[in-house]
Amino acid sequence: MNTKKFFTALAALLLILVAGVTAADAASMPSRFPNFSTRDLSGRTVTNAIFAESEITMINFWATWCPPCIEEMPDLAEMYDALGEGLIGVLVDADDRGAIDRAHQILRTAGANFPQLLPSKDMDSVLNLIDAIPTSIFVDSNGNIVGSTVVGARSSREYMRLMLTALEEADKSNAAAAPRPAAPAPSQAVTVTILNESRETIVELFLSDANDSSWGGDLLEGNFIRPRDTAVVNLPARYREFDFMAVFEDGDTAEDFDVPGSALEATIVINRDGTVGFDFD
Repeated sequence: MNTKKFFTALAALLLILVAGVTAADAASMPSRFPNFSTRDLSGRTVTNAIFAESEITMINFWATWCPPCIEEMPDLAEMYDALGEGLIGVLVDADDRGAIDRAHQILRTAGANFPQLLPSKDMDSVLNLIDAIPTSIFVDSNGNIVGSTVVGARSSREYMRLMLTALEEADKSNAAAAPRPAAPAPSQAVTVTILNESRETIVELFLSDANDSSWGGDLLEGNFIRPRDTAVVNLPARYREFDFMAVFEDGDTAEDFDVPGSALEATIVINRDGTVGFDFD
């Protein structure tokens, strides 16, 4: 399912819509379409997992003896051809003698290629609420019934307008139901121990977030770290990565970049040869 492509196609097709449409509220329908397992007109097994193939699916309940159902079939075919997904038919008179053969002929004449399902007992909680046909409802990718229940035939443009409204409702409902991300933990200070094993006195010390292009101020604030001495500095916050630079009395430097900084305590060792070593707790 290409959600972005589907939504864009639906919205683009509706730019030419100028007429309004009325439809009944879906309050009488259950909140979810029941889980089901049935067959399509070709005998293939289809389950409610089909809803996951599209952000919104319109289910059109129709019968072969229903003139408005037959008259709107070319519009439904046009809609499916434009969207490529999001439309299912349910043939409510499938148990009638010869209905499936008549359905094939109707669909072939209309050029309708969208999935056509046989009704099953699993669908009774919805089928029992349908008083007239054609009736269409909208179901989101999670199986929730959204939008309006449409009784009677409509044009492809009218159906797509209602589909877009149902899609917007589904997006709002899903966003409201989504768990809120946990608040980030307070940033904790990092204690950094500097051990000078070199033969030179460190006169300036800089630690900076690796994402920051500037070094900031001297952490020693005028103090020195003489050979074999240790100093402790506190960073105000934990860095994901940090850059380190020590400046010696003779102007030479010892530095390292993109050092992992996820720990709360770190020891930085300035080695005798001026290289830098790290130990994290």
